Amino acid sequence: MKKLKLSVETGQVHTQLSHLIRDPALTIRDEASLVVAIELMSAWDIGRLPVIDESGKLVGILTRSDLLNAYRHRLLEQYHQGH
Repeated sequence: MKKLKLSVETGQVHTQLSHLIRDPALTIRDEASLVVAIELMSAWDIGRLPVIDESGKLVGILTRSDLLNAYRHRLLEQYHQGH
């Protein structure tokens, strides 16, 4: 959404969204692993990743916060098991 931020900063607020979004949209299948999702989000520097099923239907949106929370819980479990 860097294009969106640039449009707002330069006063081009009437720009059509179709000119600002990635086409086709960057998505991930619901059967993909967390590792693949992390790699994709890192490579494209995105904070949200639409998750689709085999028919292309949106089933959710994975966020950086989701990933951080999942790994935070796991790290805390490991820490507490060691003490």
